[in-house]
Amino acid sequence: MSRLSLWWLLAGAMIAALLGSCTKNEFTVEFRLDPKVSGNYRLVYYASDSRTGFMMETLAPVEHGAAEAKCITRNPTLVFLYQGNGQTPAAVFYAERGDRIEITGKSDDPESWQIGGDKINTRWSEWRNANLAALCSGDPKRINDAVAKFVAADRDSRLAPLILLTTYDRRADHEDFLKLWNSIPEKTRSEELIQLVAASDVLSGGKIGRGQKLERMKLHAMGDSLVEYNPSEHAVSVLYFNRNNNQTSRADIDTLRRLAAGKDFAGKGRVVAISFDPDSVAWLTRARGDSIAGALHAWLPAGEASGIAMRLDVARTPWFIVSDRSGRRHYSGDDAGRAAVAARRLAR
Repeated sequence: MSRLSLWWLLAGAMIAALLGSCTKNEFTVEFRLDPKVSGNYRLVYYASDSRTGFMMETLAPVEHGAAEAKCITRNPTLVFLYQGNGQTPAAVFYAERGDRIEITGKSDDPESWQIGGDKINTRWSEWRNANLAALCSGDPKRINDAVAKFVAADRDSRLAPLILLTTYDRRADHEDFLKLWNSIPEKTRSEELIQLVAASDVLSGGKIGRGQKLERMKLHAMGDSLVEYNPSEHAVSVLYFNRNNNQTSRADIDTLRRLAAGKDFAGKGRVVAISFDPDSVAWLTRARGDSIAGALHAWLPAGEASGIAMRLDVARTPWFIVSDRSGRRHYSGDDAGRAAVAARRLAR
């Protein structure tokens, strides 16, 4: 059986378990848009129960403004809504099992839609529509200012960390992001709430910042729904965060391939290639084509907003982190060559 076939088999088994345990382990998304609106919208979310979880993608083909999508989960989740083949979420909303999420609007632009279902979504929609000009401007400063204003005014609300994690552009002002995050009360930035953004990540609700050590982390990987990577099991760990559209991808992979095959590194270190691509098919296609010896290929579709990325201060791709067995960093940056030098030196 091929790895891809096994991946789908495990996904099917997980889905059957979720559906079989209780027929109410699902939520419904109903589109009631203007009849002039038609198009395909993708719903990407983390379906989970107390034992396991899996990233899911459901297509909602809207025709004449109407569509209905059934999504499975037992635990609460965040749903990232993509328009067509878009690579960036056009909207995000909260869902629990048994919910009926109603989406209304007059245009085909999800950012202008009203998303209901509970108080969190209603208030999120109100904020999104009140700041629509800033959100649609493409200007990171305007977007970040709108988020910062909300967080500063209502840092005790459950919505404050969700808007910060899903909307703030950390690459534009990482220092301000850290200040805003650490200004939110600890009880509000709980582990359960953060896991809604990237439920496969292992992240405490504590403060985040630069230079934290690598620790055990749970990742979506080929051939399995969820695997744990433990840096203490390897003398050297090289984490490579990437996207398919990175201009240096080919050169970066060639550098890592030479590193993994070298006598200094082989048998002592491991490369972990972590994709931020929202499309699982694109990730799997690329991962199967890469021949980095012994590499673990993993997937974090929430990208920079994922818990692992935040904890490790990964604000963009490509990004490399080289650590020793204790998790202490020896390199963190966007230069594959410097990462390889640090890894060889550490291996020796």
